[in-house]
Amino acid sequence: MRRLALVLAGGALWLILAAVPALADGGPHVMTVNNGSLGINADGCAGCHRAHTAQGPFLINAADETALCKTCHGAAVTGSTVDVMTGVQYALAGRDGGTLLGALRGGGYDEARLDAGDVSRASYLRNATSVSQRPKVGVGASEDVTSSHIAMADNGLTNPGVAWGNGLAGSGAGPAVEITCASCHNPHGNGQYRILNKVPEATDSDDVGAEFSDAWVVDIRVSYDVNVDSDPTTAPNPEYSADNIYTVTSHALLVGDEIEIAGHTGSTPDLNGTWFVKSVGANNFTISATSGGATVDITVAGSGGTVERISGVVVTDATLPTPGDTRNYTVMQVKGTEGTESTYLLYASEVAAATASGIFNGIAGDYTATGGDYFARNVPWNPVINDPTCDPTVNAQTQPQCATANSAPNARPSTFSGQITAWCASCHTRYFANNNPVSDPPAGPIGAAWANPRPGDSLFMYQHRTVSGRDCLTCHVSHGSNAAMTGDFSSTYTYPDGTASDSSRLLKVDNRGTCQACHDPTGTITAGTYIGPVGPTVP
Repeated sequence: MRRLALVLAGGALWLILAAVPALADGGPHVMTVNNGSLGINADGCAGCHRAHTAQGPFLINAADETALCKTCHGAAVTGSTVDVMTGVQYALAGRDGGTLLGALRGGGYDEARLDAGDVSRASYLRNATSVSQRPKVGVGASEDVTSSHIAMADNGLTNPGVAWGNGLAGSGAGPAVEITCASCHNPHGNGQYRILNKVPEATDSDDVGAEFSDAWVVDIRVSYDVNVDSDPTTAPNPEYSADNIYTVTSHALLVGDEIEIAGHTGSTPDLNGTWFVKSVGANNFTISATSGGATVDITVAGSGGTVERISGVVVTDATLPTPGDTRNYTVMQVKGTEGTESTYLLYASEVAAATASGIFNGIAGDYTATGGDYFARNVPWNPVINDPTCDPTVNAQTQPQCATANSAPNARPSTFSGQITAWCASCHTRYFANNNPVSDPPAGPIGAAWANPRPGDSLFMYQHRTVSGRDCLTCHVSHGSNAAMTGDFSSTYTYPDGTASDSSRLLKVDNRGTCQACHDPTGTITAGTYIGPVGPTVP
């Protein structure tokens, strides 16, 4: 019945919006058009706004922000080749031709195409002794979503409406919030990857409990004026470096962030105030007075206080495509040469050419609408397919042909993973985890968050690390997932507030196969073992 209602509503919407033009990449969302730097003659304003007959706040030509977005990105409209409702991207000819380019990386809000029940996993020798896993989640048939970042009438879902993990340690499960498309994306363009807001924003939906905060605050343990050696038998970190500031738990600060330090005492110079991050480690960072300036020389050590990112999170974008082309928003990507964008599968025209030839940049694979890897733990997911001389039973570190890279839909594998995790952590603050102190009160030594609890928090205590190569988008999609939670435990899995639910939590694999995708807790799977469908291909 829900599907029939969608078809009828979609048919009506099609009649209303049939005259909406198909737009090149960015459409009305290009920063340099909307900020006037290309001339004070922008056309895009008329696509979304009405000065005197607006139907929604901010003078938009729809009832609300999400409804406005759906007039171009919905399931039955013509304004964009990107359909976020059913989770697909159409070919450059537009939707009239009906040719799919591929499945969207973010899944869809109403339907998604993750092949969540038929996952591939290849085991390999990561180093001289350790066996690791290389997973792949392919593209499957379109199915109704079982979780979505936004609950809509289209998908029939009811979300808890909680920004899980938002807030300071000990502040509870998270505040009640409402979000729209514009909570995450800047419709006017901002030069960011996927026009992501540098500061994601949600709206408090009640006056009870903690309020939503887009501040990202971490406690400082100490600042050092000189190198300090510690006992390597008792401390995981054998040395603390001069001019570094050390946080109690790991931080998600990035080089170039503007920050504010408050409450730090005893240091010379006084470190309280506004600075820029000059360099970062897992639990430490240095600062400069100007962006890219000289590292501040700490001559007397201090302690305590907090550090807060105030600049928002930069997620670097690739170069805009040429007129008439669009970005590749699908799950297809290849391992390229960082710094040379042409070696990455960044644009729809490149995907179309690869679809026809079966090859891109010398890499053969399935570049059709059913190609790609949703998991993207490694790129390529299995280097043996790209180069048969890669032997999974031999130490991968000794085989250059077995090299992989982090996922990089923006052609920057060295930074994308860290940036997108920092961005997600702007809302889900306490979901970011790497190292925690091994003692309480913290004395300096740190260890993995899965073995050492977060101080001061009885809920978000022990956590999987979210670090480069194991970022938020490794396990989760951003819009909606069709993974099925049917198992006895997965179907009654509780949210952080204790409420049981069979929601897929935007995960990419049925039940908790997401864990098995990377982990063999039995230690019985040997290098060279393959599990999954016959003949999986890249990209």
